Amino acid sequence: MESTFAHAADTANICLEKWPSIIKTLQTAEAPGGERFNQEQPVPGTDLELRWFDERVRTVCGLISGLSKIDSDKGIPIPIQDVENIDKISIEIRNSIVELERISIRIFENKLGSLNPGNWIIKLISTNEEVNIASHLQPLKELLELQLKQYIGIAVAVQDASFSGFFEATREFSETAGEIRNNAAAASEAAEETSRAQKEAQQLKAQAEADRADISEALKSANEILSNVDEINANSREQLKSVEEISGLANNLKTHISQY
Repeated sequence: MESTFAHAADTANICLEKWPSIIKTLQTAEAPGGERFNQEQPVPGTDLELRWFDERVRTVCGLISGLSKIDSDKGIPIPIQDVENIDKISIEIRNSIVELERISIRIFENKLGSLNPGNWIIKLISTNEEVNIASHLQPLKELLELQLKQYIGIAVAVQDASFSGFFEATREFSETAGEIRNNAAAASEAAEETSRAQKEAQQLKAQAEADRADISEALKSANEILSNVDEINANSREQLKSVEEISGLANNLKTHISQY
């Protein structure tokens, strides 16, 4: 028989699959001027830092995914309304995450024209479209909190061994939360290093192009000088020829005078 929370669990799994690429994009997004989302400050309108969203999405969706083990034929007294609420909120969380995924894909494909660290509004280069990232994270926060309350309410009310995994999962996530933050910090540092390397490469490229321009100009000047030298040599040869002709005429004249 299908699990009571099978649909909600499947929906949560979809969220868990999509979330890593979303958080990576938000952690590493950078505008041409070097502007990035300030991960040490709360996301506007939430009073929570970006890492909170990372931890909470993984926690809540992980817990809902674990509900797939609960079967209604085992006589567990779970109110139908609670089951429906869990499923409904799971769908809303998925929709919110799918929309964030669409935005992260557009950021990756279209590149950023600008990024405002203060209000978390970005502008895409190709479409000139403005997107308020914070406005998509704000409702996600409310949904995650609501879902966690729904889950805890069911776990406490049932007091069944099937829910013992809740406390173990919470403990394990608490232990790995620091690792998640460290990974986010490492990703941020790697992005900064990549950005610095790209800027250095651009500077070297610009310098190389400037050097090539200088060399080209120098070669042009050298060619002009050589051309002038050739012209002077040609004129000198013409003048020497004229001198030789005049000298020949003078010698002929001298010979004629001597004969008289």
